[in-house]
Amino acid sequence: MISWVIILTVFQAAAPQRESPRGPRPIPGRETIIDCPIKLFFTIDTSETIALQEPPPGSLVESIKEFMKIFAQKLEDEEYRGQIQITWSFGGLHFSQKQVVFSQFTTRRSFIRNLSQIKYLGKGTYIDCALRNMTHQMTYHYSGTKAVLFSVVITDGHVTGSPCAGIKAAADKARDQGIHIFSVAASSSIDEQGMNEIASSPIEVYRDNYIVMEIVDGRPRMNTDTIDQIIKVMVI
Repeated sequence: MISWVIILTVFQAAAPQRESPRGPRPIPGRETIIDCPIKLFFTIDTSETIALQEPPPGSLVESIKEFMKIFAQKLEDEEYRGQIQITWSFGGLHFSQKQVVFSQFTTRRSFIRNLSQIKYLGKGTYIDCALRNMTHQMTYHYSGTKAVLFSVVITDGHVTGSPCAGIKAAADKARDQGIHIFSVAASSSIDEQGMNEIASSPIEVYRDNYIVMEIVDGRPRMNTDTIDQIIKVMVI
């Protein structure tokens, strides 16, 4: 199967072709392949509450970087049943009170290389401003086939201020722009209300207790099941 989000985008892209066919006619027996670009943007909390959760300071940030690397490695351009060509592009920013774009939209290989630019920012946490910047990065100066838009937000849901109208308002504006937001906990220390406000609807699909690092038998362990579950929602 393939995600309903992708199916809807493909139908929207194909509709004008059905209404006004122009150009060369398809060769009998050969199906037209429809392009389906997918833009995936990571929005990563590197504020003090994240960076100081695990010793030594900043180690959780390094774990999140490895999580994103594994995530990106699992996604490849592919042709679906000879009808849909899925192509991925990746981008991201990290934030505290300010936001730093560590990767404009690019290939998987370049994105993974750009992860090295992520550094612990410290200070407070303005999630709403990060969501506003994420929305801008995902929607400005883009032309071509309409893309499916996904964002993975990794944070703890805690804020020290809301100078950009608050999490809910910023998340609603992102969703109005067609961005589907997954809300992923960096660890088990979270503000669940904040995490839920970030997530798209339905909550059980876009929040679903996703987590990067969990404690198993008294030791921190990366939860790669979260990656597989999100990918399943996006494309399966």
